[in-house]
Amino acid sequence: MLVLLAGSSAPHFVLAADEPWNAGPPEQGCPLESQVLVVFDGYTDAKVQLRLDGAVLHVLADSEIDTSLGGDGISVDGGELVPFSRTDGLMGMLIDRNLEQLLESFRRGSRAEVRLNFWPGWPVTGVKTATFSLKGFTRASVQQTACREQAGGA
Repeated sequence: MLVLLAGSSAPHFVLAADEPWNAGPPEQGCPLESQVLVVFDGYTDAKVQLRLDGAVLHVLADSEIDTSLGGDGISVDGGELVPFSRTDGLMGMLIDRNLEQLLESFRRGSRAEVRLNFWPGWPVTGVKTATFSLKGFTRASVQQTACREQAGGA
């Protein structure tokens, strides 16, 4: 499996354990990272990943996201679509409002569906969905808490 590492304008991919969710190392702030999924963005394959850093859930992609068309957000098990709070550069979105409610849904749910539009928006290729397994999310979040405690901050 590949893991998307944030922090630069161009995503970098490295090998990681074959788990749906992993807590990253203390040197990186113990982020909670999903598996990387490949979604056809209308023109090419795009890699998409979820990354929880503290009180922010990032949706990271290696293709430019278009927010002008609407219909973007995350739903759990087909429930209500939670809209993104704002963009995170050209290739990311984030949620930082009412995040604890969404994370509680992650703990109870079985799948999270991320809906994105990609640029260019013409011709319109429609909303693309990346469906992430939530299996192991609770276990990985416990590991994330332990990692932060070990690193000296929560």
